[in-house]
Amino acid sequence: VGDKFLVSFASEIRKNFRGSDVVGRIGGDEFFALMKNVSGDEEVEKKAKALLEVIRKVCGDYPQAPLSGSIGILFTIPLTSLICAWIYTIKKRTKIA
Repeated sequence: VGDKFLVSFASEIRKNFRGSDVVGRIGGDEFFALMKNVSGDEEVEKKAKALLEVIRKVCGDYPQAPLSGSIGILFTIPLTSLICAWIYTIKKRTKIA
């Protein structure tokens, strides 16, 4: 049951992401998805809700097994934005009045 579940779950997850997104299995029952150029919080919230439905659907296909799932979300900013902010801070601190 475990392997069939993981294969089914992985297939359903892939269907919910764009071709440009990176989706994979970390190991065991842990998966990840990397999404670039996300339009905003609403898009991520919509994706999380869709994934919860995937979890419910796939877990429902295996009533003999006590299955559950959870989702974690992390937002990052491009490295160039961090560098620009760092340079601006240094220039501001070292500016002679």
